[in-house]
Amino acid sequence: MVEIIRTKTRAEGGITPEEKARMDVCLIDGCLKHVKSGGLCSAHYERKRKYGSPTISKTTPGEPLRYFENFVLSFEGDDCLVWPYGKHQQGYGVLYYEGRTVFVHRLACEQAYGPPPSLKHEAAHACGNGHIGCCNPMHISWKTPTENIADKIIHGTMAMGEANGRSKLTVKDVLEIFSIRNSLSLPQIADRYGVSRSAIADIYAGRTWSWLTIDAEFQQ
Repeated sequence: MVEIIRTKTRAEGGITPEEKARMDVCLIDGCLKHVKSGGLCSAHYERKRKYGSPTISKTTPGEPLRYFENFVLSFEGDDCLVWPYGKHQQGYGVLYYEGRTVFVHRLACEQAYGPPPSLKHEAAHACGNGHIGCCNPMHISWKTPTENIADKIIHGTMAMGEANGRSKLTVKDVLEIFSIRNSLSLPQIADRYGVSRSAIADIYAGRTWSWLTIDAEFQQ
């Protein structure tokens, strides 16, 4: 099958995306590898996951920072601006800045509007698309955790937590658990809140309640 596709490509100048989809071939032009997920082969899928775009094969050192300074900070469009480079496991853009890894949307908020009013304030997305890497400064503003949670409920991005009737923990509990993670041992915290050690470990690893702890993680 692959040899037939290659012959057609040379003779007729390419095949359409529809033909590729029927043949279970990667949708990227010139790529004839089998699909892994989302219409992309393994290599292009990993590039999209790592860099935000399946066509980026290697990032030049300093390129993300230049993109942030020269494009993100001056962006004035109304649409979401999706970060095309490295991303956190929850989809938020990340950038190595002044010796540490930071969230792009939080850095954009600081650059556009100054430092947060308090240590508890979070960089909140009015668009509800932080989880896909939006870094448009006009979509981001400083809000309290309560205000940010209210936005997430409106946007429908808060799918876990107290909304789950089986949850033993509240939003207040999880914020406290996250804040004392360097002060008490995992068994001590689990005993204090009456949950298993694995439940606490899942919170710290971002496997649960990540929508609540995502901003707190990089504020330390």
